[in-house]
Amino acid sequence: MSRMESLLYIQQFASGYKHHWTYMDHNIPVMIVARYEINGDKTYRQFRPEKGEWIEGMCPSPYPLFGLGTLKDIAPFNSLLITEGEKCASVLHQLNWPAVSTVLGAQHPPLSDWNPVRYFHKFIILRDNDKSGIAFTRSVGLEIRRIVPSAEIVVVNLMETVPGGDLIDWLQSTLLRGREWDGYTQIPSETIESIKKALHSEIESNKVAIEECSLIDFRSEEALFEGLPKKFQLELKPVPSFPLDAFPDKIKEYLSAISAQYSQIPDYAVTTFIAGIGGLIGRSIHLRMRQVDSWKETTNCWCALIGPPSAKKSPIMRRIFAIFKRLDLRAAEQFQKAEKEYKVRKQFAIKEDEDFDEPPPIRRRYITDDSTTPKLRELLAGNPRGIIFRNDELKGQLERLDKMGNEGDRSFLMSCWSGLEDYSEDRMCRPSQLNIPLALTWIGCIPPGPLHHYLREAMSKGGGADGFMQRFQFVCYPDHNAQFVLAKEGVPSELEEMVQSLFDQVDNQENRNLCFSKEAQALFDTWLVENENNARSGNHPPYWESHLGKQAKVVAVCVIILHRINEILESTQSNEVDLETLNSAFVIQKYYLEHAKRCYESVSGGAVSDAEIILDLLQKKRISNRFKAQDIYHQGLGGLSDSNRVRAALDLLKDFNWLVNEKIKTQGRSHEYWILHPRAFEKN
Repeated sequence: MSRMESLLYIQQFASGYKHHWTYMDHNIPVMIVARYEINGDKTYRQFRPEKGEWIEGMCPSPYPLFGLGTLKDIAPFNSLLITEGEKCASVLHQLNWPAVSTVLGAQHPPLSDWNPVRYFHKFIILRDNDKSGIAFTRSVGLEIRRIVPSAEIVVVNLMETVPGGDLIDWLQSTLLRGREWDGYTQIPSETIESIKKALHSEIESNKVAIEECSLIDFRSEEALFEGLPKKFQLELKPVPSFPLDAFPDKIKEYLSAISAQYSQIPDYAVTTFIAGIGGLIGRSIHLRMRQVDSWKETTNCWCALIGPPSAKKSPIMRRIFAIFKRLDLRAAEQFQKAEKEYKVRKQFAIKEDEDFDEPPPIRRRYITDDSTTPKLRELLAGNPRGIIFRNDELKGQLERLDKMGNEGDRSFLMSCWSGLEDYSEDRMCRPSQLNIPLALTWIGCIPPGPLHHYLREAMSKGGGADGFMQRFQFVCYPDHNAQFVLAKEGVPSELEEMVQSLFDQVDNQENRNLCFSKEAQALFDTWLVENENNARSGNHPPYWESHLGKQAKVVAVCVIILHRINEILESTQSNEVDLETLNSAFVIQKYYLEHAKRCYESVSGGAVSDAEIILDLLQKKRISNRFKAQDIYHQGLGGLSDSNRVRAALDLLKDFNWLVNEKIKTQGRSHEYWILHPRAFEKN
């Protein structure tokens, strides 16, 4: 295609052709930008050469600057001029002044190749008098500083009183006023020298250093970054749904039916069910973990239902715990009867003048929703099997433990976790309480946000790293993204009665001891060795080692619960746990381990959440905007005391343009600093 044919193709490409500009790279045409205008509406089209023809489209990026051929011209002020658009740059070319512009408008200077301007040290930006002109100037200034860090950059606004005014408007309103000149055609040759002189004077009197122009808001350190900070989002670790097949079919049907009432997967219902029946069994059944020692476990456990407020955690928990209403009514009736008989015996003894040292009856309690620690000790003393501590809002209870003066409450609750310890209390002005059986099952609902605070403490080297949060082993943190649908039917009454009968029989059972069968014991021993060696391998942070070290308790709780459920449903009884029950317990244990991983990684176990912690430290000025990595991990700020984790988070922040790193050598030693983006916390 000849030049004339190419020009004809571009002129006829769209209606309203006005002009076109050719981009050159090493004197070779690489792109044409054409302007079309109809009724004042302008559009631009780009064309690139392909097989000897011009076709619509951009040349490969980074795009060349327009006007590269003029860089050899004599520069006024020893400076390169930069304009927003080819039209203005072409005018400067007619003055034989070096001038460049960029393709695609004010927002895209970073897409251009600025390397050819690296031999200049002074730059003049003739900006348009509008918002796009401000954005263009700031963006170009940053690109220049990246290429020439010591560059002197000045800004000139030729038309401060005319919105959108530029070099063309300045010429038409001053030296070329009254002449027919559209900004595209050649400037009359007789006016060239006067234009050069006048423009030189105008630039000299109006130039302002880019740093001193408040409208531009130019920050030199921003040139260290490739654009603005980018948002990054926490991606939660995928977790499995609860393996319902580990339970007998009737229990599976019941839990599925309950969950369907709230259009929720079974995870919350199952965890609540485990807490309910585990708390009811309590210390009434012990599982001997190994034949060669006295190690035993019980079914009391600490559980947490984690999810957003809309996840129906509390309604599901209340629905499951409704099973206890019948048990509680029966306990109340038994207590009233026992109390009445006690009073009769006491009155008779008084009447007969006989000694009466019989202790008063104690009402069986199953659940408490709110209790002080002294009252909790009293409840535990009267309920040797244990008691269930239920928190609709676990956050409130954890906050109470943080209050000054409640330090002893935290350690007491930790003593209640194993279900095996006894507690004696001696206080002035109060009767001593001896050998209180400590067996607390704890369950509560909590959103991810509040939970993060306590898990961060558990992952730090501070007072929160005492193993308290790791006692919450039965934690479920499922995804909450399923579509809500109305349940078509309620929970079948026969399933309700089956579960109620199950709890009744558990409540009436006598104390027992279980052990593993020979095959089950061999499998458990193999698992135990593998789990303990994993926990002690040194491959995990301390908080996760602590969590892994308590996994045997999870297995024991599941084994006892599954064994007892099977006994009741099958009308059998055996003190020996078989291999099938143990394998089902391992399936459940793996489920809760994966959900616990999600909990910790969602807070600070992954680079994304660690990065969020570092940004929070920077925003709150707990570290300066120029810092070393060790400023964070030496002090354990934000719970970050692992240097590798801190480094991974800093690298992530660098990838998303929040930070850059700077390496400096002083006296033979290397130092690495991290610099925060100057617009890091500005609202868009």
